Amino acid sequence: MKLNKLIDTNLDIDIKGIVDDSRLVKNGYIFVATKGFNVDHLYR
Repeated sequence: MKLNKLIDTNLDIDIKGIVDDSRLVKNGYIFVATKGFNVDHLYR
């Protein structure tokens, strides 16, 4: 999918996947931050 299909942008970037765990981000993936259900965790 192209990024400009998800949000209003002129960038022509291929999106290979969407993750909510920053440790799983790979080239071509988008990271989406989400609030935790019980606790917001910060991984270091």
